[in-house]
Amino acid sequence: TKDNEQRSAELFQKYAQASGCADSDFQRRIYNLIMITTHREQPSRKDEQFIVDIDLSSFGLPWDEFERDGRRIRAECADMSDDAYYPSHVKFLQMLQERPTFFFTDFFQNRYERTARENIERLITSLRKRGYD
Repeated sequence: TKDNEQRSAELFQKYAQASGCADSDFQRRIYNLIMITTHREQPSRKDEQFIVDIDLSSFGLPWDEFERDGRRIRAECADMSDDAYYPSHVKFLQMLQERPTFFFTDFFQNRYERTARENIERLITSLRKRGYD
């Protein structure tokens, strides 16, 4: 669901506070690292860029693995109809496609950039053929 990251960040805060082992600066940093994976903002710090790249690394997998991961992600949103899910997914994919580089760090760019772009193009084409724009 759309608030998955928000729930994860709040759960982290709950357990960090309950454990008493995390100061407020640490909690804020981790909370922000979780929230950066919503991809609503451009990561500016190196740690944010690395977390975003890790979060999107499955886009750089071979097609069969990428497709399998996509089915798992779709299952997480089982409460959404295809007509609600896929158009928003296409918009997300297009946003990723429009970036000058898909990944933010050299490490991920060098290893996964080309495959990620190919997978996105192939998936968008497939979804458009099924009527999702």
